[in-house]
Amino acid sequence: MSELTRKKSRFSLPHVFALLVILILLAAVASWFVPAGEFDRVENEDGRMVVVPGSYHHVEENPVNLFEAVMAIPKGLVDSALIVFAVFIIGGAFGIIEETRIISVLVDKAAKRLSGKETLMIVLIMVGFSVICAFIGLLELSMFYIPILIPICLALRLDSVTAVAIALISTAAGFAAALTNPFTIAIAQDIGGLELYSGMGYRSIVLATITAIGILYVLNYVRKIKKNPEISITYERDKIKREELRQMELPEFNGRLKLVAAIVILGFVTLIYGIVQYKWYLLEISTVFIITGVLAGLAAGLNINTICEKFVTGLKSFVIAAFAVGIARAITVVLEDARILDTVVYGLSNLVETLPSSVSAVGMLITQMLLNFLIPSGSGQTVASMPIMFPLADLTGVSRQTAILALQFGDGFSNIFYPTLGFLWACIGMAGIKYEQWFRFILPLMVIWYATGAVFLVIAQAIGWS
Repeated sequence: MSELTRKKSRFSLPHVFALLVILILLAAVASWFVPAGEFDRVENEDGRMVVVPGSYHHVEENPVNLFEAVMAIPKGLVDSALIVFAVFIIGGAFGIIEETRIISVLVDKAAKRLSGKETLMIVLIMVGFSVICAFIGLLELSMFYIPILIPICLALRLDSVTAVAIALISTAAGFAAALTNPFTIAIAQDIGGLELYSGMGYRSIVLATITAIGILYVLNYVRKIKKNPEISITYERDKIKREELRQMELPEFNGRLKLVAAIVILGFVTLIYGIVQYKWYLLEISTVFIITGVLAGLAAGLNINTICEKFVTGLKSFVIAAFAVGIARAITVVLEDARILDTVVYGLSNLVETLPSSVSAVGMLITQMLLNFLIPSGSGQTVASMPIMFPLADLTGVSRQTAILALQFGDGFSNIFYPTLGFLWACIGMAGIKYEQWFRFILPLMVIWYATGAVFLVIAQAIGWS
């Protein structure tokens, strides 16, 4: 182990569950000191409950005690059940698909074709993932990409961090600088009375820039680990995994395996088509995974018992990641039960109102960034904050399109950074990356991205983008 690796290993955060429980308890403590308050809400034309600007008022205090704080954990699991079980199902389906050996065979073929072309591979994949997410706004697709990317990266003498970075950074770029994201842009433009998906020209420039920065960040990391592989935070784990892949005797790519490959590819194509054409979300995605996994297993000649056993094996490997999603949700549950979440939103909006007009848009960015820690949902954050941000934007001379862009940046970038995002735990857990390790890796990019976002907001305000 290198000296750098040894120095880094001295700092260690608690186990993921312990860290999240600490945050839950801190939220419970805050409920005893932060005044309770609420906004009035009304149902809009699309059936969404949105905040009424200027309606904030104090309500009866409802501090959360220790028992209620702990009870927020199962409540969080219930509230995020769709994501939790989607993670389990994806893990189970991959357990079956891995048993067919099709991933190993295809990875071997890809490694031979891409050897020496790693840079081109990374650029093409990241551009593709970013564009997909820019249109459909589904960050959770990273949970599908990562198990495929890890063996490919290992075969190309890269590491598991590269695989996770390719998936998360590209999808976060697409989500934050989205063109037609239905979870943020569509809802926000509806609330703000703007033409659906208007302003796409400027956002296209933003998307290209943010994606390019992400790609360069990953390529710079790849250059470093190629020069000195031991600095990788997953070096020891990857060395074992790479040896397992090397010693694995690959089956012949016969007609049976070609059928398995066709089923897996068809499953992915169906997934993308359904998301784009029919607005599928995790319920439908999970269904496609179940069907794809079972059909792939049958095509490979696995019997029903083996298919079930491998599903359970794959499911087990995702237990920590899945439960982290639900426990992270418990933090928001505490704030909502204590009726202090709206107080936080109200306080942050007041801070923006006091800023000079020239930097009001940047203040909105900071506000949305902070809110995403407490409301780890793009649509939830949009519904809670934009009815307040739009009147503020009108008062401070910020266009409503610019206010939406501040929402996109504030929500989008931090989705691959905050520990309250259960989806993030699921993704880094697949590669055996600890949160503090990922924190150190991704922090410089967050600084660069937020600084770039602030510049784009200032430019948008200066040119009167609307």
